[in-house]
Amino acid sequence: MSSNFQPPMRTGLLDFLKNSSGCQFVIPVYQRNYTWTAGKEVKQFLDDLKSVLEGEYTNHFLGIIIYLDTPIDFSSREFSVIDGQQRLTTIFLLLYAIRTLMKEQNEIDAIKSLDGQYLTNPFATNKKIKYKLKPLVSDDDVYQYIINENVDKIQNTESKIYKNYQYILKFMREQNKNYSFNEILLALNDLYIVCIPLSENDNAQKIFESINATGVKLTASDLIRNFVLMDLDSETQEKYYKEHWMEIEKLLTNDSKKLEAFFRFYLAVKNKALPNKNAVYREFVKWYKENVKHLGIEGIFKDIVKYAEYYYEIYYKDLSKIDINLLPAVKEFRRILSDMPAPLLMGFYELYSNNLISTEQLSDLIFVVNNYLIRRALCDIDTSSITRVFAPVLKDVLEDCNGN
Repeated sequence: MSSNFQPPMRTGLLDFLKNSSGCQFVIPVYQRNYTWTAGKEVKQFLDDLKSVLEGEYTNHFLGIIIYLDTPIDFSSREFSVIDGQQRLTTIFLLLYAIRTLMKEQNEIDAIKSLDGQYLTNPFATNKKIKYKLKPLVSDDDVYQYIINENVDKIQNTESKIYKNYQYILKFMREQNKNYSFNEILLALNDLYIVCIPLSENDNAQKIFESINATGVKLTASDLIRNFVLMDLDSETQEKYYKEHWMEIEKLLTNDSKKLEAFFRFYLAVKNKALPNKNAVYREFVKWYKENVKHLGIEGIFKDIVKYAEYYYEIYYKDLSKIDINLLPAVKEFRRILSDMPAPLLMGFYELYSNNLISTEQLSDLIFVVNNYLIRRALCDIDTSSITRVFAPVLKDVLEDCNGN
C-alpha cells in the first residue's frame, strides 16, 4: 500500500467539486469516448435528481470516481480520471446548463459563486487549469464552445456532448419553473459519490484493467493504448495521442475490434508467430517490455505507425494512388479478401521500404501469395489451417536471405 494512501470517501457531488479547489479533472486520452446518451444514461441521471427534488428519497448513490492525484505545483493538482468519466462529464454539462439559465435570469452573483466554487479554479497560478474539467481530446472543441457560451457556433451537432447538453438544458429549464437554483443545487449535492484517490505509487494500469474487466470488455487495442499512455504525464499523453495514435486511426480505423486485428498481425511480424486472439494484449506487453529500452516509448509508437502505413497500403489505400508497378498485384490481392497473409506482406513492405527489394520484386512476391491463396480455393482446401503459416514463412525468408 502507498505511504500516501487516502481512504475512499463518500461525498455529495457539489461538496466534492468545492473541496477540489486548485484541481483539474483530466479525462486521459487513453479513455474510451464519452458515450452516455440523452435518452438512456443521462435521462436516468436526471430522473434520480428529479426524485430527490420531489422528495421521493433524501439522497441517492450515483457511483464511484477513481482518479490519480498528481501535484503540479504548490497551488494546483491534476486528477487523472481512471473511472467515472461519463458521470463526471455529465455533471459538468449539467452545471453549465444551470449557469446558462442563471445568465438568462441575470443572476450575476449566483454565476460568480457557481464559477468560483464548482466550474473554475480562479486562484490557481497555473492558467492551464483554469477550468475544473479537461474533457477527452475528441470532445474538447464542443465543450469549449459550451463553457465560452458559444453554443450556437457548434457545427458538430451530432456530438454526444452537444446533444446531452441540449437535453439537460431543456430538462433544467422545466425544473426551474417549480424549483429555485438553490433547491436544484442542494438536491444535486444529495446525489452522492464514493471517490477513491490514487497516488503515483499505486498501479493505475492494474486498477484500470480490474475495473473494466467487470464492465463492457475492452479490446486488446483499448488496453494497448491505455498501457502505453497511462504512465505518461497528461501533456505527453496528449502529444503522443495526437501525433501517433490518431495517425494509426486515420490510416486504419477507430474501430477497436479492427485495430485489435492489426495489432495481432503487427505482433506476428515482430515475433514471427501469430498470437492467439485472446493473448494479443499480453503478448504486446511482453514485447513492449523487451524493446522499450532501446526503442523508447515514442520509438515504439513510430514503429507501430510505420506498420500501420504498410497495412494501409495493402488493404485501404486508394488504388488510383498506388504505384503503377504494384497496382495489378495489390488489386488482385484485395479481390481475394484475405487478411491472413498480412504479417508476411507487411514484412515484405518493410524490406521494400528499406530498399532491400525492388518494386518489381515486391509485386512478384504479392503475386506468389495471390497464387497460393487462389490455388487453395480452387482445390477447395480449408483456409483455417493456414492462419499461422505466414508469420513463420516471413521468419524463414529473412533467415534464408540473411540481409541479402
